[in-house]
Amino acid sequence: MGAFVMKTVGLNRLQNLMKGSKEKLQSHMFKQMKIAVEVIIGETKRNIRGSRASNPPEILGIRTGRLRSSITGQTKRRRGNVVGTIGTNVDYAAKHEFGLEGLPKRPFITPALEKKADEVQDILATAFDKTFPTGR
Repeated sequence: MGAFVMKTVGLNRLQNLMKGSKEKLQSHMFKQMKIAVEVIIGETKRNIRGSRASNPPEILGIRTGRLRSSITGQTKRRRGNVVGTIGTNVDYAAKHEFGLEGLPKRPFITPALEKKADEVQDILATAFDKTFPTGR
C-alpha cells in the first residue's frame, strides 16, 4: 500500500493569529456596529422629509420634527453577541411604519435598512479584517 505525508505550513502563524481572537473580534465588531447604527440612523432621518402637504402619500413628511429627532440607536453586548438597534420612543411611529389605525403605510426605517444593507455589511466585515489581517 502507498502512504502519503502531509506537511502543515503556517500552523504556528494560524495558532498565534487565533489567540485572543474572540475578544478582539467582539471589540472590533462593537466599534463597527456603532458606525453601522449611525449610518442607518442618518438614512432613516433622511426618509422623513419635506412637508406633509408637498409629499406623495407614501412619503412621511415633517409636521413637528418630533419623530425625526427621536430616532436613536444603541450598540450593546448581549450574551456574547454584539447587537445594534435603531428605533424611536414616539408612540405613532409604528402607525406610520406599518400603516396601522387607518393611516397609510409610510415606512421610514425599513427602506433605510434596505438601502444601506450592503454598506452595513461592508462596515461589519471590517471587524473581521481588523481581527484577522491577511498580511497581503
